[in-house]
Amino acid sequence: MVLFGTEILAGDLVLTVTNIQRPGMLFVTLYQDARTFVDDMVNTRRPVEKAGVHSVTRESTMDRVARLVITVPDGIVAIAVFHDTNGNGAVDEGFFGIPKEQYGFGNDARPLFRAPSYDASSIMIEGRTTHSIKLR
Repeated sequence: MVLFGTEILAGDLVLTVTNIQRPGMLFVTLYQDARTFVDDMVNTRRPVEKAGVHSVTRESTMDRVARLVITVPDGIVAIAVFHDTNGNGAVDEGFFGIPKEQYGFGNDARPLFRAPSYDASSIMIEGRTTHSIKLR
């Protein structure tokens, strides 16, 4: 792809999501900038559609592992995944806002009592890139 004389290279992220415990819908969101990532982690628990954000959904079955291939521009992206098992399209939260449904982040970032930082959950996409996230 060429945009105003500048070539924009797209890569394929081959994402493996493991530890799926029951059927539902996987929501995978890739963020190209820190501000949008932080705003979404604070303000919403639903998939988003904004500039610089790529959202993908996939139904999961009884398989404990799902593999997705997502085409995104090369560069740094933060990854957030949640597994909606009751079909309401949102991350259900319990006491202290702790998710009741499974979730995960790039680099398997796992801070306590908050969402991870953009840097902690970011990876570099260069051509075909593989990454794995274990849901918890």
